[in-house]
Amino acid sequence: GFAVSHRKLRIMGPKDRKELNGLVVSNSVGIHPSMESQIRAGIHNLRCHKVPQECLPGYLRSLRGRIAYVSRIVPGKGARFHDALESARDYVAMAVDKIPKRPSSD
Repeated sequence: GFAVSHRKLRIMGPKDRKELNGLVVSNSVGIHPSMESQIRAGIHNLRCHKVPQECLPGYLRSLRGRIAYVSRIVPGKGARFHDALESARDYVAMAVDKIPKRPSSD
């Protein structure tokens, strides 16, 4: 049956930060500042070529997923992150095009 878990129950005052699943719930719903920071850092790592080329597809998927999550909560912030990611992807694509391709072993 249903029972309240007292271990998970918290009483929060009006000045306490109310967090639920990575969201900050107050008068309006927002995302936790650490999530914003992680997304910004991910985009920065792309621009600075800190992501190995073989990891790029998974890294981009992960960033896109985080940005999609943010877009559902705070659409304006999500759009800005999406634009920044697209410009970083263009930057990465230009850099990758300048790297000589490995000769095929055919």
